[in-house]
Amino acid sequence: MNPSLNALLGVWASIRAEHQLFWAYHWRARGAASYGDHLLFQRLYEARVEEVDRLGEVLMALGGAALVDPMRSWVAQRDLIDGAEALGKTDAARGVALVAGTLNRIDTANKLLEGGTSLAVNNVLAGLADRHLEALYLLRQRVGN
Repeated sequence: MNPSLNALLGVWASIRAEHQLFWAYHWRARGAASYGDHLLFQRLYEARVEEVDRLGEVLMALGGAALVDPMRSWVAQRDLIDGAEALGKTDAARGVALVAGTLNRIDTANKLLEGGTSLAVNNVLAGLADRHLEALYLLRQRVGN
């Protein structure tokens, strides 16, 4: 498979994993900061829905329906979700690590792009990176670093 398409699939799976985990973190917010955490994770998982859809449309345009294979995506998401528990002691700390990982995947995909569609896809990736930087800022504020 084309390395840039494979990298884009990695970004797509990473954002889908974030969505699932932030949704779960939203439900399990507890303690003194529970209301703020509940709203923070809601804001984050809701933002991921648009991102998943936008990048899915890009993947369909570049590689067709066969590229957007739900089973392959679920396996990739599962691997990311399985590794999430080791990423930090709190949901917010795990969120920092997840978002930082997604930003790295976005950067890798952006560097691998070539050809006539790269400008449009770079714009999509730039938007994703911008929103993920915002998420990273918010999560780091919660973690305190």
